Amino acid sequence: MLRRVRRPRGSSCPAAGQAAGKTPAVFIDPPAWVRQYGRERHGRLYKTGDLVRYDPSDGSLEIHGRKDSQIKLHGQRIELGEIEHHMRRHFQAYLDVVVDLVRPPSRDAMLTGFVSRGSADQPNDLLFQVPDDGFRATVQAVLASLRDALPSYMVPSDILLVSHLPMSSSAKVDRRALCSQAAQLDPIHRRKYSSVLNMHHDRPSTPLEEALQRLWATELGLSCEEIGVFESPTIRTLAARVAGASEHSSPLAPALPFRIPSSLTSELLHSCDLKADDLEGEFLPVTSFQRKSLGQKCKHIVFELPQIVDHARLEKAWAAVCQKHAALRSVYVSHRDQVYQGFRQQVSQTIIPIQSALPDALDAYLRRFCDEEAERAIPNGGSHVRLTRITSTARDLLVMQINHVVYDAFSRPIILRELESAYAGHLEPRSQFPDIPEYMSLWAARNQSPEAIGFWQDYLKGAEMTPSPFLPATRIENEEVTMVFAMALLPTLTPPSGLTAACFIRAATALVLSHLTGCNDGRDLPLKHIDKLLGCTMAEPPTQILIPQGGTVLDLLRHSQHQYAKRIPHETIEWDHIIKHATSWPAGTKCVSTLVVAPAPAPSLTIGGHECPSKEVFHGTLDDIYIELMGSATDPSPLAIFGPTSLISQEEANTLAEKLGKVIRQFNSMPEELLSAIEF
Repeated sequence: MLRRVRRPRGSSCPAAGQAAGKTPAVFIDPPAWVRQYGRERHGRLYKTGDLVRYDPSDGSLEIHGRKDSQIKLHGQRIELGEIEHHMRRHFQAYLDVVVDLVRPPSRDAMLTGFVSRGSADQPNDLLFQVPDDGFRATVQAVLASLRDALPSYMVPSDILLVSHLPMSSSAKVDRRALCSQAAQLDPIHRRKYSSVLNMHHDRPSTPLEEALQRLWATELGLSCEEIGVFESPTIRTLAARVAGASEHSSPLAPALPFRIPSSLTSELLHSCDLKADDLEGEFLPVTSFQRKSLGQKCKHIVFELPQIVDHARLEKAWAAVCQKHAALRSVYVSHRDQVYQGFRQQVSQTIIPIQSALPDALDAYLRRFCDEEAERAIPNGGSHVRLTRITSTARDLLVMQINHVVYDAFSRPIILRELESAYAGHLEPRSQFPDIPEYMSLWAARNQSPEAIGFWQDYLKGAEMTPSPFLPATRIENEEVTMVFAMALLPTLTPPSGLTAACFIRAATALVLSHLTGCNDGRDLPLKHIDKLLGCTMAEPPTQILIPQGGTVLDLLRHSQHQYAKRIPHETIEWDHIIKHATSWPAGTKCVSTLVVAPAPAPSLTIGGHECPSKEVFHGTLDDIYIELMGSATDPSPLAIFGPTSLISQEEANTLAEKLGKVIRQFNSMPEELLSAIEF
C-alpha cells in the first residue's frame, strides 16, 4: 500500500512515528501507474508495507497482512502473509490464522501454522487444543492445497489448533509469545496437539520400520518415541514425496514396453550389419530433436592434455565409461524416411587413435583435422562419439568428436566426471538409476498417450503461434548462410520468493516477442533433463504465455512459472505430434526461437590431478534461433542470441539481445512495476 506524505502546504516531508528513519527505499517517486488516477502532480509516496488486494467492482481494499512479516528458513526468504492468505481461504469457519517459525530447544526451526477457535477476550486455560478427526482431515486437505499453490519450503510442517491468539498491548497478535509457548511443548504434548502426527496409528509395525525409526532418531537427535511412520512408510513413498511425485507413482518403466515389428527389426539389423544379440534391448524411434541433430554436423571439444597421461590407461578408462553408459554405445539407422536408435551390448572400439603434428603447426593441424572429420559421413550403425589424441613435441590435445544426438548439456559434466574417475581407477559400477534405453522406451510408449494429447488440447486451446519478427525484405536468394551471434550481460538475478531465475528469461522473452510482433501469446522451448542419466533427453514442448493486460511484472512472472510447471508431466510429447493431434495449426509449424536455460558451464576435465582446459569447435549452421543463458543465474552472466542468417540478421540479433537485456534488468529491479511501464 502507498500513502502520500506531505506538509500542510503540499511540500514533501519525512514521515513521523514508525516511518521515521526509513531509507529512501520506502519513500519513492510516484510509479507510472499513479498517473492513471488523473492527477498531474503528486508528492513522494511512502510504502506502508501493508499487503492489500484491490477489488475494482466496489473500490474496496482487502487486507492480507504485512509485507515485512518475512522470515528466512533454510536459506529461503518466506513471506508469512502469503501463506496466511492461502490458509485463511480454507479456515473461514475459524477466527484467524497465523504462521510463524517455532524454534524448539536444540532442534531445527519449523514453519508452523496456528488456527484460532476464539478471541483473546475469551481465553481458555489451555492455549493448545487437541484436534479431533474432523480438524485433522481439514488440515490434510489444506496442506495438499498449499503444496499445489506454494513452493515446498512455504508449506507448514504442522498446524496447531489454539483456543485463542495471544495479543500484545498494542492489540496485535503476539507472535513471540505464541511461538515461545509452542517451542516449549515436550515431545509427548507436541504429538498430542499436532494435526499431522498421529498418537496411535503411526507407530512402526515391522522390523524394517523400527530400524528406519532408529536411524531417523539418531540422525535428527530425537528420541524414538518422536519418530513415527507418518505419511511415507517406505523409502519409495518418502522419495516420491520429496520429489513432489504421487505416492502411487510407478517405477520408471512403461506399462506396455514399446516394440517395433519384428520384420522392421530384421531390416534395421541388416542395414547396420548387426545381430539381435549385439543390441541391448530393442530398436527405438528417435526424438525430433535427435533427428534434427543427426542432420547437423558434429561438435569437437578440444582438451589440453598433459603429455604424461598414460595412453593405454586413458583408453581403458574411456572404454569403461562407454561400457557403463549406453548412450555412448548408441547406433542410429536411417530407414524409409525414419530414424531408429539402438544400443550395443559391448563397446565397438576401445582404441583412441593418435595423430602426430609438428609443434609449430599444431593449431593448423587441429583446424584441418576437425573440419575434415565434421564432413565425414557416419554410416548406419556408426558411432557418433569418439576420442582422438593429437601429439606434438610441445603439447598434446585430446579431441572429443560428439553429436547432440548422443548427449545434452546435463550429460557433459557426467562424461567428464566418469572419465576422471575411470582413469583414477574409481569408476563406480552401473547404478540402479535408469539408463537411456529405459528412458527412451518409456518415452516411446507414452508419446501418444491419450491423456497427454488431451492435456495439450486444453493447454493450447485458442492459442496462436507467435509470428516471426525477423523477416526483413533484404534476404538474398541462394546467399550463403552463416551464423550470427549477439550478447547481453545480465546482472545477478534475484527472483521474488517462490519463482526461479529461468522464469525471468522465459517471461522477458515472451514480452519482447509480444512487443516486436504485436501478439500477446508467446512460447518457448526449455530443456527437459534427468540429472542422473547420461544421454540426450532434450524435449521441445510449447509453453503458452499470455501477456496480462494491465498486469505487473510479478503477475507475468507468476503466470510464466505456472504455465511452465503445469505441463511438466507431459513435456516429452513430440512437437510434431502435438501440432497434429492437439492444435489446428498447419503441419510443419515451427517456433520463432528456442529458449535454452542450461546448467552452468561444465568444469574442465582433470586427468591424473592435472586440469585440462578446453575449447569448442563448431561446424556448419543451426536450423533455429537460440536464446541461451550462458552460465549461472546466481552470478552476472551473458545472455546469448545465435542463429543462421536465413532466419535472423546480425542487426536483428543485436536488437533482440539489447531489448532482452534491458527488459530482464527492469524485471529484476522492479518486479511490482506495471508491464505497460516497461521500456524496450
